Amino acid sequence: MSGPNVRDQRLQSVLRLLDIDTGNIDGIRGSKTNAAIEKAAVKLGMAGQDPKDVQQALLDKLKQPLFLAAAAEKLKQIDHPTKNDVIAMQTILSAAGHDDRQMRVSSNSKLMNGELNDATQFALAHTRNGAPDYQAYIKIGIPEATAQAAVAENDKKFLTNNFQGAVAGISPANPSPTLEGARLATAKPAVVALIP
Repeated sequence: MSGPNVRDQRLQSVLRLLDIDTGNIDGIRGSKTNAAIEKAAVKLGMAGQDPKDVQQALLDKLKQPLFLAAAAEKLKQIDHPTKNDVIAMQTILSAAGHDDRQMRVSSNSKLMNGELNDATQFALAHTRNGAPDYQAYIKIGIPEATAQAAVAENDKKFLTNNFQGAVAGISPANPSPTLEGARLATAKPAVVALIP
């Protein structure tokens, strides 16, 4: 068995957010993680396909603004997060573009530490449409005009890539995306996105 790696930790985080048990989110591929990938393959409609393709489909979720937004909303609802919840949270926040230096195990590692510290809480509170909001950019020293432009670009990307917002359950009465809606809005004909 090899040591922990960031790719497996990200994969475990996505699986956890999709309510598939991987055991600890430790970046170590064990029997529970492998079983979780098999369950994901069935839910993705990819049963019998190369496990590497299933893994890539799961990791690609970390590039989907609607998934990131829905995952952040789900994580905000957890009153007493476990270390695994926090690692999943930090993984989503890092993928969304937040400054993750204080969320890592060490300065030379990309593995998340699972500590619900101020940086993690700030980033979670300042996530908008699956990306950092204006205050998050300002906090790391981005000039105001650049921060405003970045937020506008993120909003545009979110809306452009997710024009199926009505399908996703987003409405004036319910402006927050849901994981079920993200599944519907990001579904592809050949590969159905996995979101319970």
